[in-house]
Order: sequence, then structure tokens, then C-alpha cells
Amino acid sequence: MRALICLLPFLTGMVAHAEAPNLLTNPGFEEGAEDWQFDEAVGRLVPDARSGAQALRLECPADAHHASAGQPVACAPGDRFLFSFWSKGDGDVKIWARFRGPEGKPIEVERPYLLRDSILGPHDWSQSAMVVVIPDGCTQVWPCMYVLCYYRQYPSHPESHVIFDDLEFVRTDRTGNILRNGGMEISSIAGVPDGWFRGYGPGPPRPRPPGEYAPARWRMDAENPWEGMYSVRTDIS
Repeated sequence: MRALICLLPFLTGMVAHAEAPNLLTNPGFEEGAEDWQFDEAVGRLVPDARSGAQALRLECPADAHHASAGQPVACAPGDRFLFSFWSKGDGDVKIWARFRGPEGKPIEVERPYLLRDSILGPHDWSQSAMVVVIPDGCTQVWPCMYVLCYYRQYPSHPESHVIFDDLEFVRTDRTGNILRNGGMEISSIAGVPDGWFRGYGPGPPRPRPPGEYAPARWRMDAENPWEGMYSVRTDIS
């Protein structure tokens, strides 16, 4: 049976204007990784870079929920920033901003952070981005790279890893996030539209094996696009 499925878009920001100054220190890891702070992650420099001579690879320890790395940026309530990075690897990528007060402690709200899904599963170089609006009480924001670890659901796949490069954290006048790759014209991996993942809703979330979002499970359809070159469909039996 051929059926249409629900395509869930990631809400991401557009690429920042080139003239906006990048507020991150050593955003391309060309001077090492000393400017970045790690949690449970194992981070190491690798030559497989999108630009320059090296990039940062984050690896998930077997007993961790996630792996992340970030650095602090001074801010004030009401400030708006566009946070973006490029990644490739086999793990689920999220984009994360943590909010801290004057003493470096989390601000007193229910969720002192902004966390968004970005890319699920294996992917080639792809960009993630979101607009960060600074809440009341926040004087320091931590833009973070984030990799979700698989070990709890899939013990046979404990070594999720993602390579990151070309991070940007810039001031912006954008008021919110917009759809990325809405026409499905951009595809970093052949047959897979960047910025989209598949859902079978409605229903509760279910575990995802690491290969569920592999290219073989997508079909780029050039026969009946609304406009442009492609739309997406799948065959369900």
C-alpha cells in the first residue's frame, strides 16, 4: 500500500549575515579545543573538517544520556542571537542553549535552557540553527553542541559520535525560527531531504533503531512535485 506519511520539519533559523560578528571563541577548532567545556562527552580533534584543518568529534560514553560541549557568552535579557553549526556523523543531534545568572547558576525557571531536535541518525555535513531569545534573569548563555546517546535503548550501539565544525553565535533581529529546506531541494545525503524526519503519528514516541533514518528508507519523488524538483513519499506494506 502506498501512503503519505507525516513529515515533521525542524524549526531552524536562516544563516546569519556575514557581517555579524561571531561571539564564539575558536568556533572552528583551529586552535584546539581548550575554549570549550565538556560534560560526559569524549571530545577529540579530527582532520575530517568542513573547513580549515580540523573539527571536533564528540563521542558518547556507554553510560551517558548525552554528550555535549559549549562555552559561555555574556548577554542581557531580551537579547536575540542566532546559533548555528555544521555536523556529520551517526548520532542524533540537538541544538542547546543553557541560561545562567550572575553567579553562573541556572536561572530560576522551570526549564533554564532551550533544546531543539535537529538531525536524526546518520548524516553528512548538515547545518543546524535556532534563534535564542534571552529570558529575564539571564546574564550568561551557553551555546552547546549536543549528541543524544543510544545506549539506553540500543546497548549494541553505544558509540554514537558526531563531528562538529564552523559554529556561529551572532546577534540577530529575527523574531523567531522558520522552516528550513521547505521545498526539499537540498539533500546532503542522496535521497534524504535536509532538515526533515519522518513520523507516523498520532501516538506516543517509540524507540528508534539507529538505521531508521538511513537514506534507503526515503524516496525522493521527481514525478509530482508541487514546485521545484522534488517531493517525498514512502511505500508502506
